[in-house]
Amino acid sequence: IVIIIVIVLAIFGGIGFVFYEMKRSHGALQQEKQQSTLQDQSFTRLQSYVKQTLEQGYTKEQIRQRLLNEGWSLNTVNQVLR
Repeated sequence: IVIIIVIVLAIFGGIGFVFYEMKRSHGALQQEKQQSTLQDQSFTRLQSYVKQTLEQGYTKEQIRQRLLNEGWSLNTVNQVLR
C-alpha cells in the first residue's frame, strides 16, 4: 500500500510540475511579447524623430552623434538612419 501511495504522489507531483512549467513559459512569452511591442513603439518614435530633425536641416551625422550620445545602440541608429 505504501508503494501505491508513493506512485500516486509521484504522478501528482509530475502533473503539478508540468503545469508549473507551462505557466512559467507562458508568462515568459507574454513578457517577451510586451517587450517586443515596446521596442516597436520606440523604434517608430525614433524614426519620427529622425524624420523631423532631417526636415529641420540637421545632417545624418549630427543625428547619429546625438542618438549615440543619448545611449542608443549603434545598430539601432544605423537601422533608423537608412
